[in-house]
Amino acid sequence: MRGIPSPYLWSGTDQYKSGKYVRDGVFDANTVDKQLGCAGLLMAMVQLDPSIKFGTAPPTVAQNTATGAIVAGAVVGAQQAHASGFSLGIAILIAAIGIGVAGIVWLLWQTYRNRA
Repeated sequence: MRGIPSPYLWSGTDQYKSGKYVRDGVFDANTVDKQLGCAGLLMAMVQLDPSIKFGTAPPTVAQNTATGAIVAGAVVGAQQAHASGFSLGIAILIAAIGIGVAGIVWLLWQTYRNRA
């Protein structure tokens, strides 16, 4: 939206320089996010563990939970997107969105469970 790569995805990579929301509704173009973004984390994981690959068989889900299914679906979707010719960045974005949805589902489930 601001014409810069999202720090939530790209912080810690050469794709991001500065700019982030420092509090609700307040964007500062000069602030540098010190937390590693999702894309940087994924790239670091691939360097540390060469068995992590894109386009391989989908992961198995140990438990049949809503969040586990969403995360597995996000990873499979990203693998299929990359295999279909989407750039690696777009494939990672697809996975990050799916994992974000899983986090929201988990938070909603925790809230509902604690009220019951």
